[in-house]
Amino acid sequence: MIMWASGTKASEATVYRGVITSADIRLGDLTADGSDRDLDLSALVPVGTKFVLVSITLISTTVGNSFLLKEVGHSEYDGDWRFICHVVSQSHMARVWFALDGDRKLIYSASGGTWVSVDISVLQWKI
Repeated sequence: MIMWASGTKASEATVYRGVITSADIRLGDLTADGSDRDLDLSALVPVGTKFVLVSITLISTTVGNSFLLKEVGHSEYDGDWRFICHVVSQSHMARVWFALDGDRKLIYSASGGTWVSVDISVLQWKI
């Protein structure tokens, strides 16, 4: 729980990480087989984190390759974040806010085409 100096409870606090010099999660940390997999952020954000802002940078050499991120508990990817490669060998970037569950996980799915890079970083979070 966050408390103001006056002793009243703060409803929410945003924590900025500052300058990110390298990605928190890289292609080699992920499994690209089209299955839903856990993306565990518990080593990056503290217990009690409700929302997280992630930066995603992707490069693929396979047209139609997809990378999907969703919140735990969502049965579909509609309304969450979806990337489908239409132009190969170009960097595609996004910054997206997600709600986290108590385990501080998201769900990802990366298709099995050729990925040059997938970089995911936590930029900030809300407690």
